[in-house]
Amino acid sequence: MKYSPTKLPLRVLLVLVSLCPLTGSAQSKDDWLRVVTGEEEIIDVDRTSISFTPNSLTYSAVFRTTLTAPADVPSKRTVKYLTRLDTIEFGKGHRVIASRFLDAKNVEVHTIDHGPDAVWNSASGRSSRAIYSAVRQLSPFGNWKVADYRFATGGKGSTADEKDLRSLIGSRVRFGVDKIAVGDENCGVNSFEGRTVSNADAKTYFDTSLAAIGIHGDEINAVRFNCTISNTRTQRSFLMRIGRDRAAMLWDGVFLDLRRIPTAFTP
Repeated sequence: MKYSPTKLPLRVLLVLVSLCPLTGSAQSKDDWLRVVTGEEEIIDVDRTSISFTPNSLTYSAVFRTTLTAPADVPSKRTVKYLTRLDTIEFGKGHRVIASRFLDAKNVEVHTIDHGPDAVWNSASGRSSRAIYSAVRQLSPFGNWKVADYRFATGGKGSTADEKDLRSLIGSRVRFGVDKIAVGDENCGVNSFEGRTVSNADAKTYFDTSLAAIGIHGDEINAVRFNCTISNTRTQRSFLMRIGRDRAAMLWDGVFLDLRRIPTAFTP
């Protein structure tokens, strides 16, 4: 199939739900999830690759396309590639902002940086729709359950706390592209920003340490977000990803201990 940075492949035989084998990357085998199986190519997504553009609603992830037969590298017709790693940004549609080409031995043979001038495209075709669906299922997007909560002082919740606080335990948190829901409370997202939160940052932002809120280590990857509740109250907060299936989210002055609710990956 001819490579195009502005269009995603349309010929699809089957959209599968599976873990895929590692090709063209040092990531763990389990980091890749199958998105599309086509006649001429297979498309997978790196579940750990999602990142957020500061102060915006755009985000990106890395998709791997493995061809069934080698193809010419764009503008280098004498060079063949078998695997392509595309960083795809989502926002006003989708666009490929960078591409890496690898040969049959997984050696990088060419790179293209499309930069901020890359053209936005709409989600047309089954493959494009599958890619949109896939990226919105990657952590931190998706459903979480509140296992417990902590105060900034490090103290855990107790039965003596107010009823509204106690009712948070067991409730669901839906972290979405355009809305974050905690129980019955909905917050419309205004912006995301990827951050690394250090102990020094925790002192600045929360007046506490990472250890006090149950996070081990000197720093942690986080998403800082800004959202509005009922068009009246703005919530500026953080979701800190402790592991693949656990996170801590600051909400109304307490840190929610979140556990990811297992769901089938269905792009």
